[in-house]
Amino acid sequence: MISSNITSKSSLDRWEQGQDNLSFNQVLLLLNKLNIRPDELIENGLSEETIQTIREIETAYINDDTAYLLKICNKQDEQILSEQDFLKVALACNCYLELTGKNVFTKINQRRLTNYFYKIEKWYYEDIMNFGNTAQLLDSSVIFRISSNIINYVKYAELSDKDNYRIIFNTLLNASYNLLKLDTNLAEKLISRFNIDLIPQKYAFERIRYNFMLMLFKYLKDHDDSQIKYELNFLKMNKLDLLYDTLEYAFEQIKVES
Repeated sequence: MISSNITSKSSLDRWEQGQDNLSFNQVLLLLNKLNIRPDELIENGLSEETIQTIREIETAYINDDTAYLLKICNKQDEQILSEQDFLKVALACNCYLELTGKNVFTKINQRRLTNYFYKIEKWYYEDIMNFGNTAQLLDSSVIFRISSNIINYVKYAELSDKDNYRIIFNTLLNASYNLLKLDTNLAEKLISRFNIDLIPQKYAFERIRYNFMLMLFKYLKDHDDSQIKYELNFLKMNKLDLLYDTLEYAFEQIKVES
């Protein structure tokens, strides 16, 4: 699976060999760049079962094991799935879509997934991670609405650990990027609601990603890539290799789409 906005396969391979510092969602390349370690996921309230699910899907991705992913996807045909099993199926379908370009997630389950997120009133890290890991299965209007709900929650509610807002910021940035490929107007509307003032200055990488998103909007309007090339050269010169790979790959995907 090559993610549409996270990183290249070479970066993921370096992480597997212990040569790079990719988060789980960068490894999964699923619209939710976390930048935290597995033990931090547990501290933030993620169950061990959820982490094990991520590991299984990640392993299938690393090995390009589409047969295994499809086997999990086909479990959606079972009449009764627990919430945990359903989310595992959704995650596998999202991965399978990334690897093959084929969306095997049924319309009925798409509605179930949509309703699952619509019913959330108090967002925990696991909820946000689930959204980030399955967003590509959702319609653009749904991505926009759920992202807006998360933004409102961040603005007006107190989360348990503000030091790990990075999870939320990157989920919203990835949602904006997904929308950029699906519906430019909704993407621009979302990024205007999720303004840079929402991101504390200590989250420098996330602020850079936000500004790069604005550069992508500009590129789609005037096809002038000079600002983007300047930014990428700056990152490369300063040896910010992971961030460089992430943003360069995002730009290449946008060029293909446009």
